[in-house]
Amino acid sequence: MKKFIILFFFIIFFNTIFSIDFTKDTFKYETDKIKIIYEYPMFKEEKFNEVNGIIKEKIRNMFEKDYGEIVKISKEDTFFQKLVFFSDLSCSIFGISNDYVSIRFYNESYTGGAHPVHYYFPFNFDLKSKKEVDLKEYYKLKKDRLKKLADFCEKDIKNQMKENITEDVQFSIPLDFETFKVFNINENGIYFTFNEYSILPYYLGSYTVFIPKEKFLELIK
Repeated sequence: MKKFIILFFFIIFFNTIFSIDFTKDTFKYETDKIKIIYEYPMFKEEKFNEVNGIIKEKIRNMFEKDYGEIVKISKEDTFFQKLVFFSDLSCSIFGISNDYVSIRFYNESYTGGAHPVHYYFPFNFDLKSKKEVDLKEYYKLKKDRLKKLADFCEKDIKNQMKENITEDVQFSIPLDFETFKVFNINENGIYFTFNEYSILPYYLGSYTVFIPKEKFLELIK
């Protein structure tokens, strides 16, 4: 029954998203030592012009930060001079309305080390206030409400783990806003994504928990 409900939400979700006119642009930078490919959405309707500009600026700033760090490392350490660095960015649109845009970016990069780094980060933009949505301020969320959110997410993740992992994994979700920073919203509810290392070991990967809108409002009230 739970799987049917999730499938139903996703069908509605994708039907809504793909009715919006947008394209995915790509920013590329490549040398023999560095390969950077960033994918990001551009919306065609005029009302999205400002948010398009903000997204492109974020992509440019991310490139400059990543490229600057990679160049510095490769110059300072002879070991790193032998490596090939990469950074791949993809995006998924979770929600679009007259009030907000909600996008989740996924980055996989390698700048030396035992393995590549993978992480998600959100872009939630309020089209009316013209500001990025802050979870704490947007929902007037008090820290003492995080316990209920954490309990819900922990239970959901354990249920997800039962389908793929045979070992008994014990974990807890820290009660701070940093832990819940990767979130996305749409008309059906809210999605919390927990990156590798944030609550579980690297080898167990990341998890996303969906909370229906009514249930989420009940948990935080």
